Amino acid sequence: MLVLDTHQRIGLAACRALGAAGYDVGAADSQDDLGSHSRHTARFHRIPPARDSGAAFSAALEEVVGRHGYEVVVASDDATIARLHHSVPSVPTVPAVGPDSGYEALVDKVALADLCAQAGVRYPATAVPADFPDDAAAVLAVGLPCFVKTARSGQVDGDRVRMRKGAVPARTLDDALTAMAAFRAIGCAPIVQAALSRQRKYVAAVVRAGGHSQVRLVMHAVRDWPPLGGVSTLNVSVSSSVGDGRLACDALERLLDAAGYEGVAGAEFLRTGDAEHDLQVVDVNPRFFGSAMFGERLGLRITERAVRHALGDRPLPDADYEVGRRYHHLAGDVRWIGSPAAERGPIRTLWGTYGLRDVYENVDVRDPGPLVHLVSGRLRRLVRRAPA
Repeated sequence: MLVLDTHQRIGLAACRALGAAGYDVGAADSQDDLGSHSRHTARFHRIPPARDSGAAFSAALEEVVGRHGYEVVVASDDATIARLHHSVPSVPTVPAVGPDSGYEALVDKVALADLCAQAGVRYPATAVPADFPDDAAAVLAVGLPCFVKTARSGQVDGDRVRMRKGAVPARTLDDALTAMAAFRAIGCAPIVQAALSRQRKYVAAVVRAGGHSQVRLVMHAVRDWPPLGGVSTLNVSVSSSVGDGRLACDALERLLDAAGYEGVAGAEFLRTGDAEHDLQVVDVNPRFFGSAMFGERLGLRITERAVRHALGDRPLPDADYEVGRRYHHLAGDVRWIGSPAAERGPIRTLWGTYGLRDVYENVDVRDPGPLVHLVSGRLRRLVRRAPA
């Protein structure tokens, strides 16, 4: 198995999971990474970045695959996946890409609105500036506050992938117009989406094939950084068979089936009211989700399941998980503490949310190399920046 994007926590989770399952794992990235320091990784290949050198990336990828006989390519970064979708490799990929994969309908946020309507899933009001006389009219069509996003997770533009991760919250019209101009300046098409008044946020993930999910995982996202909406810094596992967990997984499955997509996927949902239909999807990602390491530590073997599906191997038995387990993104919590109190709420809410049985990002006592590499690298950078 060849795992790309191994400088990220998702790539590291894939290396650990596949190595523990007995696969021969190679890591490939354009920079010094986390995955190559894992005891589960047999070798590291330095290749050009998918975002900035598409032709060189594709050529290097094919050379590595051919030389070492890799059977599947596993990717997790949106830019890399967009490049793979544009130039499909000679071996299967996780996630599935290409014209018949259903990928396109899920990553295009405008197409996703139509897909949601088809699948009976609520989606925030979305405006495409090109459909209005000017940008201000697009903003006013959805109302303030709002979010400005890119229309696609990653757009291939010749040898480069144009993208900007995340959404920009806009409280005023000037905020929205400034964000839209900034998106265009880097070659990304902006859209405007209504900001929902949320009560709770959930992250749902499935491994889906043939109209059936081998795994349904749901997490309550207790804290985010930035506080107005971003990376979940504390997730707590909740049941996928009752309540909001069931509703979120059912909605995600309908979307994947409507798109014709199979494999691993995740989505974010917001509860905006008390009625059953007040659960709205705000983002769908046909790839591994950010807290994939949590799913592995819960024993769900998500990465292995996705790889087996890509190879056409016999699926593993369906699996469930323990409810109430917590997963921490420690760097995000540090930033959360440093954010304005008016946005994040009182620091005392941290009390009681840490425990010895919790899962911590990048931390695995059986595989300490990546964490040692991460911490030592940050210490070296601090020393270099320190005044003489």
